[in-house]
Amino acid sequence: MSGTSRRRQLLLSTAALAGALTGYGRGAYAQCAPGSGTQFVCSGANIDTQTINADNAAVFTTYGFSVDTTAGGGSGGNAVTISGDGFLAYTDGNASPLTADDTALDIHATGDYAGSGGISVLFDGALQGSSGAVFQNDSSGGQNITANGSVTGTSGSGIYAHNGSLATGITINTAAGPPCPARSAAST
Repeated sequence: MSGTSRRRQLLLSTAALAGALTGYGRGAYAQCAPGSGTQFVCSGANIDTQTINADNAAVFTTYGFSVDTTAGGGSGGNAVTISGDGFLAYTDGNASPLTADDTALDIHATGDYAGSGGISVLFDGALQGSSGAVFQNDSSGGQNITANGSVTGTSGSGIYAHNGSLATGITINTAAGPPCPARSAAST
């Protein structure tokens, strides 16, 4: 091997190692990665939509998690989308901000899985998008939403929660005051 070839190989190897050690690439900065079972752990900062499509998904954030799809080079669209059959949960006790062109937090329970379903949400971070948060429950369970962070809908709802015809109820608690009155609308 010539000296030039060795230098080129050393340069490429060094660049690959530096990239691996510094986490080069969008996916390395933040993601909602599968944990054990149906759990997903969201970490880091990101400009791309985080999409989770799994039955009975339980999604948790770590300190420093955020999504801003409006940032330069961002994907646009929703910040976090969670969908699947069964009971879906999103838990953020780390004040994780979600900012989006569309909906900041969008959760859709598409039906029952093993006889149960519903939506449970607790978040401390600020949500901002054309709609702040949209929760659609087409399972037989209910919805329990606790909003400790601010929610802003720039052209739509701050929080929109809808139950299909089989769902059992909606409870929304906010840090700013008493529970919001909620209506359950049946699908036709």
